[in-house]
Amino acid sequence: MAEHSRKIPRSIKLRLIEEAGGKCSNPGCSNTRVQFHHINHWAVYKTHSPKQMIALCPSCHDATHNGVLKITDGILHSWRRPTEKSDFLYATLEVAPNKEVGLLTGSIMLSIVNPELITFQLSNTNTLAFRVEGSEIVLLKSDLIDLSGEQVLQVRDNRVRSRRDEQIEFNKRPGRISITVPSSDRYIYPWMIEHMRQQVHRYATDGRITSLDLEVVEPGLIRVKGAWIAPEGGVVITDDLLSFLKPNLREPISLRGEGRASCLVVTGPVTTALFVL
Repeated sequence: MAEHSRKIPRSIKLRLIEEAGGKCSNPGCSNTRVQFHHINHWAVYKTHSPKQMIALCPSCHDATHNGVLKITDGILHSWRRPTEKSDFLYATLEVAPNKEVGLLTGSIMLSIVNPELITFQLSNTNTLAFRVEGSEIVLLKSDLIDLSGEQVLQVRDNRVRSRRDEQIEFNKRPGRISITVPSSDRYIYPWMIEHMRQQVHRYATDGRITSLDLEVVEPGLIRVKGAWIAPEGGVVITDDLLSFLKPNLREPISLRGEGRASCLVVTGPVTTALFVL
């Protein structure tokens, strides 16, 4: 029976979102903001048959109607095939190029002349490294492993992969990707929280810590926050501080600057970590 109301029933919307795996149905698109497209045009058929509808992000939806890329009905039907739910969530950070590029760690800016820099490497797994390609900054590598040995997230060339887990909050918008985890002994040592509170009194008081937060604040400039943990110590980056922690210290060794005005420029080749615990 034709359904002449233009409003799509909520049950059909939820079904289409579930079929698409919680994102745009385009297998090459990771956008989780979706609209609902009638493959058999509403103006002609006036029906909301879920077999003739598909969840698409605004960009892909526009392309089906009047975009430069013409997506045929046959392609849309092929995209409707249900896919297995991935164990991971994905996002890509896009950074506009600029003559001056760098990484803002707390309130200290790191910039390089050499093409690649390892900021710190706590182990073979917990590390943060970036490189410059012309006028673009690329987060080359960052890995975070929880204290049970499971990978929480991985960054490769500005592409972030986070484990799908009800304890892990994965948030993204254009220009920012943020992952938080519980402040339990699975993700951080209790002594690290105590040490951080010596300088950031409200650190983890809400029961969560920032595992990784990447935000493009200016062309060529990425602000990074997070916590990188290893048995012999760790690195925590907050809004203002770049902090290094060790069990035998009463409080962190922290660096505080004035943002771009406090820029550490590395001109020579870097083959090991810039900061070593």
